Amino acid sequence: MQDQRLPLKQIRASDGERDLTVERLTRAFVEGRLDRDEYERRVGVALGAVRLGELNLLTADLPRPAFSGRRPRFNETRRSGDAGSWMIPPREWKEEWRWWGGAAAVLTGLWAVTSLVGGGLLPFWPAVPLAIWATLLLVSAVDPGPRGQRT
Repeated sequence: MQDQRLPLKQIRASDGERDLTVERLTRAFVEGRLDRDEYERRVGVALGAVRLGELNLLTADLPRPAFSGRRPRFNETRRSGDAGSWMIPPREWKEEWRWWGGAAAVLTGLWAVTSLVGGGLLPFWPAVPLAIWATLLLVSAVDPGPRGQRT
């Protein structure tokens, strides 16, 4: 059977492909490669694009990103069934906990201010969202999800 692939200008674009194009345009705008008018024009065209060829034209003059902006959640190089294949790489683990620590500091500060304004120590309400977030981080390290990986 002969391979009959359509050219990109004839293949219909998916919502995900439109979203990735908008992400790439946003990155170019943030990097200063596009001015606001050009960015807004291209995003409008991307959101209305029907074919992949239209999307490719919008980013043809932009450099290819080093990575897609969607970082892998788990170490993809260790999928051979070894005991550590489910673990989050240490660098990503530290980054996740850094965000948690920053949120903990902000929430604790809000609790302290509300306690001062209230005239006495209030129950430590930041414990609830921080405990839920910490639990989700720990579960995500142990359970990679329904398909064995998360992106």
